[in-house]
Amino acid sequence: MPIVRVTLTQGRTPETIRSMISAITGALVDTGVAPKEAIRVLVNEIPTDYFAAGDVTITERKAAQAADPRGEHLMSTQFFGHIIDGVEVESLSGERFDVWNPYTQEVFARAAEGGAEDAERAIASARRAFDEGPWPRMTGPERAAAIHKLADLMEERADDLATLDSTNMGKPFARAKHDVGRSVANFRFFADHQRDHTGEVYPMPSGHHTYSEFGPVGVVAAISPWNFPLMMATWKIAPAIAWGNTCIIKPSEDTPASVTLPGRLAVEAGFPRASSMSSTGTVRRPDRPSRPTTASTG
Repeated sequence: MPIVRVTLTQGRTPETIRSMISAITGALVDTGVAPKEAIRVLVNEIPTDYFAAGDVTITERKAAQAADPRGEHLMSTQFFGHIIDGVEVESLSGERFDVWNPYTQEVFARAAEGGAEDAERAIASARRAFDEGPWPRMTGPERAAAIHKLADLMEERADDLATLDSTNMGKPFARAKHDVGRSVANFRFFADHQRDHTGEVYPMPSGHHTYSEFGPVGVVAAISPWNFPLMMATWKIAPAIAWGNTCIIKPSEDTPASVTLPGRLAVEAGFPRASSMSSTGTVRRPDRPSRPTTASTG
């Protein structure tokens, strides 16, 4: 599906943008690239029907945001919530924060503002899924099949994932698309690694047969940075869930967009409810037996 991306900047009214869109889509249709109904057009990553009601200038849009702090004027697909028990939900407080496009300096979405109570319910969900759910008790090949299904869906939505990273943290689209490929590879590698990897056999003078094996440990809390939002998140999530753990991912408050979508896709892929991934926006107090983080110095 061809995607036309239009950046809304100061002084460009929707009427001007509609004229640009008409010219671009007309050229795509005339050259036989795609029929008009198959072309997807995003303006600042917002579907163009947002502008259908009339001319909305940047100033008017900012005023609307100030008057509507919950962001109801934005498209519903531009809200990023906590994914808990397989459902995307608001914070218990109902609070949201702005998600910015650093290139245009515009808010393009809103995200759930997580607090201590949201952390507690995410932890409880992940703990319950580990103690009572099927995920840790599935065989290696069963978990591998589910994770490969998630990777398949990510490949199908590669442009969407790259667009979210590019929009949310300012990375060129081609580089963001590369990161999506690496993210998919993370899931596929660890799905196969846990399925095929074996422990060791130890010699015993008593004549016993002694061997080691790898298994899940519980709930893993992962924290991912702003500069590689999707890739670093999958680097942590993939090995955790592949070995049968449940996982809570806490993305950077600056870049929650692309990290939320794999959580949605895990539900679509048929992962057991709440067992594989709880994407919890900006939760600040994860309690955990294991906590992978990322840090650097410069």
